[in-house]
Amino acid sequence: MFLGWIFRVRKNAHATKEDIAYILALTMVFIIFFNLFHVRGVRGDGQHYYAVTRSLMVDGDLNFTNEYTYLGSRRMGPTIDPRQTTVTGLPRSPYPLGLSLIWIPFFLAANLWEQSLGAVADGYAQSYYSSVTTATVIFSYSTLLIIYFFLRRILNSKVALASTVTTFICTSLFYYTYHDPSMTHAYSAFFVAAFITYHLRPGRRYCIKDSIILGVLIGLMSLVRWQDLLFCGIMIFDIIPISEKKPKIKFKEFIKYNLLVFFVAAIVFSPQLIFWKIIFGSYITSPFPKSSLNQWILKFQIVGCALAASLGFYWGVKSTRLRRYKKLVYLVVAVVGMYLFVHSTAFKIIFSTRHGLFIWTPITALSMIGFIWMNTKDNNLSTRLITAFAVQVFFISLTVSWDGGWSYGIRMLTNSAIVFATGLSFFIDYIRRRSSWIVIVFILLPFIVWNLLLMVQIADNHMLIDPNVPFSRILEGQYNRAPQMLWKLITQGRQ
Repeated sequence: MFLGWIFRVRKNAHATKEDIAYILALTMVFIIFFNLFHVRGVRGDGQHYYAVTRSLMVDGDLNFTNEYTYLGSRRMGPTIDPRQTTVTGLPRSPYPLGLSLIWIPFFLAANLWEQSLGAVADGYAQSYYSSVTTATVIFSYSTLLIIYFFLRRILNSKVALASTVTTFICTSLFYYTYHDPSMTHAYSAFFVAAFITYHLRPGRRYCIKDSIILGVLIGLMSLVRWQDLLFCGIMIFDIIPISEKKPKIKFKEFIKYNLLVFFVAAIVFSPQLIFWKIIFGSYITSPFPKSSLNQWILKFQIVGCALAASLGFYWGVKSTRLRRYKKLVYLVVAVVGMYLFVHSTAFKIIFSTRHGLFIWTPITALSMIGFIWMNTKDNNLSTRLITAFAVQVFFISLTVSWDGGWSYGIRMLTNSAIVFATGLSFFIDYIRRRSSWIVIVFILLPFIVWNLLLMVQIADNHMLIDPNVPFSRILEGQYNRAPQMLWKLITQGRQ
């Protein structure tokens, strides 16, 4: 199947022999780390997704009492008390439905395996857990292929490969592929990458087929993680002029076809509504407590006022005598905006030692630097991707647990893997044009080593992802125990 896909790619996407060689190299890297780090188990939030899958396939209902009780007894992370029921009398399940549905074919494959062995196919054997976590590996690998060919459209193969591999190893995607594969984050990265790649493909035309495919991708993307729906915001730039190279699209045409897009997306998303109706007694519900929603409303009001003030300044400068004070007005807006950012949760998401993006996964800082170079080369693409990333950061800042709780870095930003890879590819390309690949290797190697050391630390002591653990303790481990642990893992393999 894999070789067939490769040949199909060569025929339709104009992949070269060099591309195939690089894909094979990417595959080898993926397999090596799979053997070193992959955990075949369901834990944490993954227990809830698995409970839904098992209940549907074995019990034929959505009563998770027995699943919560059994999985909770294994002590593989916090489990909702099955006695905490909703108005329908069923145990709560506040998580998205998408991953539970994706796991069904893999669960059934494990079920057939258990039956062929003459064992009791009760959904609790290790083969079931191995099967569904292998699905995560498959989706994550597919994400890397999507990212590679997306970057290949823009830059050369070598830059695309270097950026794809480095982004994978140095971000949260690596952790949620191998060490905690029962979470949704690897799947989220896949569907976001697929959506962005398809929507921004060269020569895209508005047609019914295009709208249906986009609708399916958006629906699946939202089923897996609700926040991923926000990536649809990049579609608005189809009618907002960014650069002279952007094709002109009529507003009526845009509305017409996007109505079909979201109609299809709503149909694909409808299982979630039915699920909510059965569990919570309502087709529309909120997974967040009321106190959290009140904070959302307050923050939206503050941001709304800031945007209104910024637009007022903009139009005032553009259409009145204030034009002579243009630079001063922009400076004031920039200073006020920076002050609000530094004192906001968004600043913590990026710079805090409590799982901050640049602190736990510092390669993302190089990605953001790469967008500066990218903006001079492809303003249209850079504007879309940076806007999508900023919206994700803003959304996360609205939540109570912005640090992700027990999380490897800011895990909610794992969905932005394609954004990080794109920025990093332009950073690498910038260095390549002015220096050599040896310099690039020396720049990227410390980031790769950092993340691998952090991985072996957490593999040895899972408690380190607790946000209450002082970062100084993690930093000390990076230089004391982790190097010996990593060397032992490489030379002796997993024990």
